[in-house]
Amino acid sequence: MPGRAHGRGRRKLSHNERVGREIARVLGERKVHLVTRTVELIGERLTRSVLSETMHLNKEGKMLKTVTGRERTLGGAFFTLLKERVTKEKYKEIYALEEEQKKIARRNKERAARIRRENELIGGMTSQLHLRDDEEEGEEPCNPRYLLREDKEDEWQDMIE
Repeated sequence: MPGRAHGRGRRKLSHNERVGREIARVLGERKVHLVTRTVELIGERLTRSVLSETMHLNKEGKMLKTVTGRERTLGGAFFTLLKERVTKEKYKEIYALEEEQKKIARRNKERAARIRRENELIGGMTSQLHLRDDEEEGEEPCNPRYLLREDKEDEWQDMIE
């Protein structure tokens, strides 16, 4: 239909979100949510002021450098200047969601490493297990996938304790 610009299901962006996206586009910043959060927490005026300062430094060729001496991206320079202009608490508040996502990623990475270690242990145990070749008469059938060798039973018990 010609009257619908963006289709169904799209919510209308707030003013702060539109400004945040515009500034992120100018900076070439991928983390649009951080720029939007900056606009929400410190206001459009101060955010645009930091953007203006960033662009001015870029135009003069005086880009900020990292500790290692590498030039910062426009987004990196923007957030470095922002850090100098706001309180430590406000800066932490801007990055709170980012830090939470890093914690979650770190926990997931640790969990994956733990699972790998556990699988390696189990893999080592399966070499001590063998398939049962034949059922003894009179025994109830059981799942014959793996049965522990009697000579390795004590060793296995030590591993699981």
